[in-house]
Amino acid sequence: MDHDYIINGHPSVKFNVSMNGKKVWLRMSCLYGKHTVELENQLPPNELSRFHCPHCHNEFPSFSTCPECGASMAALFVREKCSWEVCMRQGCQGHILNLDQINLHKKSDKGKNK
Repeated sequence: MDHDYIINGHPSVKFNVSMNGKKVWLRMSCLYGKHTVELENQLPPNELSRFHCPHCHNEFPSFSTCPECGASMAALFVREKCSWEVCMRQGCQGHILNLDQINLHKKSDKGKNK
């Protein structure tokens, strides 16, 4: 949460995103269902980007595909075994609030015996 950057009257959620070697910050509304997004610099629409933590710089994992466009989604854990997932395609508003542990295995783990 970025308490210094307000969107829709609340602290924003900050990500670092990268695409084709270009890195910018992205902030979005923390209110589920609001689609307000602000970018440091514009990125090409419909292109896929990678989402990174602004603190540790690790890439966010992907567990699901977007219900809107089929692209990978970045998972941000809001508490243990629950995630807020956002589409990594620029301009897509697809998102999921995963509250019941469904799909919380990396895509590469799907189909493997546990």
